[in-house]
Amino acid sequence: NLPSWDNAELVFQLRGKGHDFHKALATARNCNTLEEADKYFNQECPVCSDTYFIDDMVTMLHCACSVCKDCFKIQYSLVAREQTLGHFNCLLCSQPDLSATDIDKDDYLTLFSVLLKVHLPDDDYQLFQKKATDYALSQDPNFRWCPSCGQGFIHEPPAGRNNIKESLV
Repeated sequence: NLPSWDNAELVFQLRGKGHDFHKALATARNCNTLEEADKYFNQECPVCSDTYFIDDMVTMLHCACSVCKDCFKIQYSLVAREQTLGHFNCLLCSQPDLSATDIDKDDYLTLFSVLLKVHLPDDDYQLFQKKATDYALSQDPNFRWCPSCGQGFIHEPPAGRNNIKESLV
């Protein structure tokens, strides 16, 4: 199901250059010339400088930066294991600034978790999920950590009773 005979001819030209049939077909659906197709096949990863087919690149959500799947996996597995949520931004341009108040951090992290789920090993993805859950809970003013067991809970003050913080003001 190609848009034109020219696109079908493009598949044959790409196959003649040694490209995989399925990748050539996908490329011909999105490109009209051999020059466009070559760009499609030769995406350079700015981290490792290798060239990849466009489907082997991961495009970040908040910017137009792309890196190869391997660099994405290595970087964000490391971040999941050793950094805070504030480091789950683009490894090239550092966007978005997750410390800024004008960004909806919850929405960004929810969308970013989809990329992580696809590209990270499950144990690293679970670490990210734990960090994201802890962050979300910490945003609830009624959430408390138990100093004895390390577990958390949401404490709803009884209706009609003054909150200790309110009575101190």
